[in-house]
Amino acid sequence: MKKTILKRMMLFCSVFLFALFPLFFASEDVFAADDDVTTYTVLVLDTSGQAGFKYNNQLIYTADTAIGYVKQAANTFLLDVLKAKGDHYVAVVSFTENAAVVSDFTNDLNTLREKISALSSSNKDLRNIAAGLDTADALLRKIPDQDNIKKSAVLFTTGMTNTGDYTYSGKYDSGTVGSSWKNISTGVKLYAYANTAVNSANTLKQNAELYVVGLFDTMDGMPTQGRAVAEFFKMTARDLASVDESFYEIYDPSQLDLGFEDVADSVTDILTFPFNDVRYSDWYYRSVKYVWKHNLMQGTSPGKFSPEIATTRAMIVMVLYNFEGNPTVRTENTFKDVAVGTWYNDAVTWAQNNGIVLGFSPERFGPEMNITREQMAAILYRYADYKNFDTSPRAVLYHYRDWNKISKYAFDYMAWANAKGYIQGTSPSTLSPRNEATRAQVAAIFHRFFRDVL
Repeated sequence: MKKTILKRMMLFCSVFLFALFPLFFASEDVFAADDDVTTYTVLVLDTSGQAGFKYNNQLIYTADTAIGYVKQAANTFLLDVLKAKGDHYVAVVSFTENAAVVSDFTNDLNTLREKISALSSSNKDLRNIAAGLDTADALLRKIPDQDNIKKSAVLFTTGMTNTGDYTYSGKYDSGTVGSSWKNISTGVKLYAYANTAVNSANTLKQNAELYVVGLFDTMDGMPTQGRAVAEFFKMTARDLASVDESFYEIYDPSQLDLGFEDVADSVTDILTFPFNDVRYSDWYYRSVKYVWKHNLMQGTSPGKFSPEIATTRAMIVMVLYNFEGNPTVRTENTFKDVAVGTWYNDAVTWAQNNGIVLGFSPERFGPEMNITREQMAAILYRYADYKNFDTSPRAVLYHYRDWNKISKYAFDYMAWANAKGYIQGTSPSTLSPRNEATRAQVAAIFHRFFRDVL
């Protein structure tokens, strides 16, 4: 399992109970999501038997679907979906060397849980991931494409291919992508099998979002060759997912239920995501979903996030202040343009007291001014320093043709933010340091930052 997932969720749950933005939303209102949305999800479950890899006639790597854990995890997924609001229909596909529809779409999730519990492991060692994905795609294509319908598939896999003896030669790395692993009986190279699965996944992803939960237990004492195979299949499984955040890497089978619970949480987010002006194909979709889900940013009007409008300096400071749990401030700030009683007064006071904001002068903060990208870098750097996060990396910025537009005070901050990946170029050759940061850009910056440090 991604260790950071649980860590993030626990921290956010504890922090945001105290960060409900009562003042912040005097400027930005919270609007309820549209309930008139239906989700269709296909669970694609690996039910094949044990598969092994040999090197010089020695068994070096085995993988079992651990079907008991698979069923437990899938039922955990359904229980989490049952608790979610809105209409949910779930179908189940199982696969070995072929795929079978266990159940077409149904909202009777309790009966579906019984069908999953009745699944048994096949004696077959073959694992045909492509067949499972193709079958899921066929089910989802029967569902019409409409704005109020969301579609997804969740794949469980150990990443194994057909059984048999395998030879290994040459160096394994991300460049060869396991191409030197070859089935002795069939002559099929593993990368060819992986390409088939990836092709099926790419077809499905045109119609739905694909989540992948991969079990990769490399086992203590496994020879180097076996670890290379495990790494190859892990890379393949990650490639199957729609995006990196839809891939859940698990090493302990007992953690599978937690992995599926995280996936269920992500899938139900599709239902509740409230912004009509942010689409899945937008580069900032994942970031907007992240900051919305964790109460970092909300909408500007019913159904609107307004990704292209600018964000004020006060709003940025308020996000950090709320993330800190609205600590009590016992002094006043020195800024004459930050009046007592304004919704951002405590936030700006806290930020100044802790060296996070300096202002244009000791008496002028400019709370209602739109924040620039370099100002965002400065505030984020000082906040990271305040939290004792890593502030050491520096990027070389001279390959950006507008590097000389960076204000002198902000150059070091921009070099840090760029090195950490928080603030990237607006194009391969421009940083646009003095441009106003749009809400989409701010969402992306906060997403990268908090995902990195938590």
